[in-house]
Amino acid sequence: MSEAQQVVAGGGAKPAVGEATGKQVQGMGGIAGVYSTVPAFKGYDPAPPGTFETYRRMRGNPTIALARAVATMPIRMAEIGVEAKDGVPDDLTEFIQDAVLPLWPRLLRDMLLALDFGFAGFEKVWEVNGDGKLVYRKLKPLLWDTTKIRETDDGSFAGFEQGAVKIGPEKSFLFTYDAEVGLPYGRSRHENARQSWSQWEHATAKEGQYVTKVSGVIPMIEYPEGKSRDDNGAEQDNFVLAKRVLDNLGRGSGVAMPNTLAQYAQDLIRSGVDITKLRAWVITFLEPRGQHGAELTGILRHKESLMLRGWLVPERAASEGQMGTKAESESHGDLAVAVAGLTLDDIIAAVNQYVIDPLLIYNVGPDAKGSVYLSTSGTSPEQTAFVRTIIQGVLTQPGNVDLFLRLIDYDALLDQAGLPKGSEVAEAGDFTPPATSPEAQGGASDGNPQMALRRQAEQIIRSIHQHRGA
Repeated sequence: MSEAQQVVAGGGAKPAVGEATGKQVQGMGGIAGVYSTVPAFKGYDPAPPGTFETYRRMRGNPTIALARAVATMPIRMAEIGVEAKDGVPDDLTEFIQDAVLPLWPRLLRDMLLALDFGFAGFEKVWEVNGDGKLVYRKLKPLLWDTTKIRETDDGSFAGFEQGAVKIGPEKSFLFTYDAEVGLPYGRSRHENARQSWSQWEHATAKEGQYVTKVSGVIPMIEYPEGKSRDDNGAEQDNFVLAKRVLDNLGRGSGVAMPNTLAQYAQDLIRSGVDITKLRAWVITFLEPRGQHGAELTGILRHKESLMLRGWLVPERAASEGQMGTKAESESHGDLAVAVAGLTLDDIIAAVNQYVIDPLLIYNVGPDAKGSVYLSTSGTSPEQTAFVRTIIQGVLTQPGNVDLFLRLIDYDALLDQAGLPKGSEVAEAGDFTPPATSPEAQGGASDGNPQMALRRQAEQIIRSIHQHRGA
């Protein structure tokens, strides 16, 4: 048994209450003082410092824009509801619903920008509603560049400061993403991809240089020393005439040149040299043949995968597939949704503590804290698919109806499956088969699988009504 265990077991001295250590982050005047490191890699330009301006530039990258959409889409599409603990009056729940839910879409959108900038700050603009209750008129987002987070000596949040304006925590709401030991400015998710993004930019510039190099055709003219006559019969230096020929070639115009031989050509012709090699004026074209385009494309694709990963989005969940199976793609998508779910949990926890709880405390009292809260509603896609499998099994095996009704709330099950319920199913009563059913027509379903399945479903619905009536 350890010494600490012996103290507890023996009823020794109790631990001192309160906080002994002080503020853990010292001398940080803002996010620029934390993420300004710019490590250099051989062959690449140094990455820009991690500032708000850099993050805004990064958001313009197509891959990062896609990563941001994939990372935040499950959060913005999640169904949100207001719940309450047992015994809480309905009117209090309705009060929170009316006070918070209309603000939720805009609030969520602005809070998600904490993934870009490390934190999101808001001014709570209070007002008194018609019932005399203190509510939010709006939760005003604050600009990161001009907002300073105020702290107490022990590191507790103390509101915001913008120039000469200071607001306390009662008028402030701070959501911090990926905070390190209480750092209020948080950590941008762009930091995971800043180096890869910078290298992608550098590689793209190199690709532009490469395209310029391999796409051009450079004409070259070899001319003899001395002078020749131009089209007007006047003598001109051959260099001047050669420049005129190059200008015409650059404009795509044809050129005319004398078919004269070099002065030493006569002796070489006698020795058997090809006469075409002896012309005094020769035009050739320099055509670079590059072989590195595929390599540059591969580098860019690799950096794009790293940018997706930096935003915690597995690349096969968002980008074009190169290899692998559909199952791998689905697993990558599931992982992205799971990460988004964790972020949504953090957002809801912050809203419950710093947005909803103050409404309860100011309007009801301290004891109401935590009694009404925001939560996600609905089911996951996997759970919905499982519920639908259960319903399908019951509909195809009518003998399971009794067990099904004893163990499961079928109304709730249909809701979870997202299946529509007709009014005759939602309310207990006599069941009248549709006019097209076998019972109504007096026909048999033998030999017709579709009619047989329809008859089984109608029998199940009739059994459900009978059990509910009983």
